[in-house]
Amino acid sequence: MTCTRRTALKIGLSSPGLAATAGAFEGQALGGFIALSAKLTGFPAHALDARFANALLQALAAKGVNGEALRRGDDGALPADVAVEVVSAWYTGLLPTAPQPTVGTYHDALVWRALDFTNARSVCAQPGAWAEAPASTRETEGA
Repeated sequence: MTCTRRTALKIGLSSPGLAATAGAFEGQALGGFIALSAKLTGFPAHALDARFANALLQALAAKGVNGEALRRGDDGALPADVAVEVVSAWYTGLLPTAPQPTVGTYHDALVWRALDFTNARSVCAQPGAWAEAPASTRETEGA
């Protein structure tokens, strides 16, 4: 059997990351955390991946973070360092696991949606897209 890059990515992303945490939190607890994440990241709740939210909630619980404020969606009761960790995880796609962070998502990390001038590496836009000015620059130059 030949191991392709696609196969390696499937194996790597399915083993320690999201698959291990599937089904850990559901319903109101997960919904509260997604609502909290939406407040912290600035992205609407419907734009946030529930599987990644579940994995992140699991990783934080494993670190000993008191999950009650996370599950209630109460950003006022959340310590600042935990809020920073939540935002960092959503934007980078890295889960705060021990002994080192684990990739929970790559293409769906919020950094790629926040930047309007790039795509995740290995994601094709269109041939020659790298040579074009960002859309925001084209709009201001044409005005």
